[in-house]
Amino acid sequence: MVLQQQQRHLVRRGGERLDLLEDVEAVGLLLDQSLEPSRLSLDASQAGDELALVAGVRVAEVSGGGVDRHTAGQYGHARPDGSIERRGDRGSMRHMSPLERHELISPVERVLVVISHPDDGEFGAGPTIAHLSRAGARVDYVVTTDGSKGTDDPDVRPEELAATRMAEQRAAADILGVSEIVHLGYPDGYLEPTLDLRRDITRQIRRFRPDLVITQNPQRRLDHNPFIGHPDHLATGEATLASVYPAARDHLNFPELWRDEKLEPWKVRQVLLTGVEEPNLWIDVADTFDAGLRSILAHVSQVDPPTVEERMRERARIVGEPQGIGLAQAFLSIILE
Repeated sequence: MVLQQQQRHLVRRGGERLDLLEDVEAVGLLLDQSLEPSRLSLDASQAGDELALVAGVRVAEVSGGGVDRHTAGQYGHARPDGSIERRGDRGSMRHMSPLERHELISPVERVLVVISHPDDGEFGAGPTIAHLSRAGARVDYVVTTDGSKGTDDPDVRPEELAATRMAEQRAAADILGVSEIVHLGYPDGYLEPTLDLRRDITRQIRRFRPDLVITQNPQRRLDHNPFIGHPDHLATGEATLASVYPAARDHLNFPELWRDEKLEPWKVRQVLLTGVEEPNLWIDVADTFDAGLRSILAHVSQVDPPTVEERMRERARIVGEPQGIGLAQAFLSIILE
């Protein structure tokens, strides 16, 4: 029979209940086209294996641990009365189990920083970049957009601003010890995580062959942070992660890079995301904070010097003190080894 609203919790396995409508929607995300629940003919007695056959994908087995093990907690846990306890019912993300704490991999010989605009690297990771450079790592930048929209002056032309910001980026990078800067030149404010962008970033990863990649958080923050996420930042973060894995590591992803440009695949060992809600890596930047601050001040067209130092120092203090560090920067670390 066609799945009806009152049949949402009829498939059982291991004593637990699955919310069929929402699990069907989740399955649809994995298919080439959207999957409407009304298209499925599900009998009340069908088990999880039969659901997998109807949907065309394997549905993970659910044991007595609850529906969270099937959906990775995306939708919630089934209560005994059949209703669904949503993730939000258990409190905010701040009360979830903490992520496994990471440290920087060692050794780090090459670092690639992939950012959206001139100044994003300095605001997001300036003192950390100086720390890595002073420790002997080569650091290079990829800047995805031209930075041509970052002004409230109506008399400034986009091409003039782009040239100014490119020069400011070079000056800031010199303070931090950055080697090469690649400007991809996509229009500021209009960036999307397209295959072209992914290919361009993959090209630079294969070219620079970094142990460590630093990039921006691809997820919009809804935790009352006033900076809810510039769309260019989200696009750069998403495209960079997709470039790190799997595009940069496999010959058959963008085969023209290997075949025509002789750029061999490369496996990044660690990624650090800036601007995250839940970090799992903290770096002591007391010795390089001043260099990071000077690199931010090099972006003359973008900052107000009297306020930026106080704001950046307070942010580093707030991040560091709970970890027993005087001044720190925090990241979400992903280990790929």
